[in-house]
Amino acid sequence: MRKLALFIISGVTAVVLAASPAAAQTDFFIDAYIPPADGAVYTVSKVTPGTPDVFEVQAAGFDTLDFGQLDLDAGLGIFLPAYFWVVDVGTNGAGFPDLQFAYVDTFNPNGALNDGSGLGGHGTVAYLEVVDNGNGTQTVNLIRGESLDEANTSGGLDETQYANGFARISFGIATGDPGLEEGNAVPFTPADATGTYSGTFTITASFDVP
Repeated sequence: MRKLALFIISGVTAVVLAASPAAAQTDFFIDAYIPPADGAVYTVSKVTPGTPDVFEVQAAGFDTLDFGQLDLDAGLGIFLPAYFWVVDVGTNGAGFPDLQFAYVDTFNPNGALNDGSGLGGHGTVAYLEVVDNGNGTQTVNLIRGESLDEANTSGGLDETQYANGFARISFGIATGDPGLEEGNAVPFTPADATGTYSGTFTITASFDVP
């Protein structure tokens, strides 16, 4: 028994010594660079109203927001489109831009360009903040709405106005609905001249210099 006990103690001692090697420490440097944004990226969607609205995303570079032939709502006595358009503003890097807007008529069957009787006075634009809720849903916050003409003087958007998400710009035709924020825009009626009304809406994105 004495020899067996000595053998076990020696074995334990040997194991303890073998489990205590000298430590060697090595550091690894890790980094990643996120470039600043210097350009805006626009995603255009044709939206058919419904529950929910149906978004038809257009190809990159799409820039013609055609409402087609408007339909006369006999009950309301106004012309309305079957759909509307939205432009989502993204970036090619970190940071968000301040946005400035401008509008000009290019053809007005009602009279002179930019006199308020063309698309500038009948078309609408709404500026929205879209926030991702993280569960597959989004919250859309209205910043303001106005006529296309009013975009020339309303002051644009500061990046802080949509800091919790991204900016969406929605284009439509005036409905006269007091529950909607349409600024000075008025609906098309049978009193308006027949023909195609058109114009150009310009978005200028300005980024902070890092």
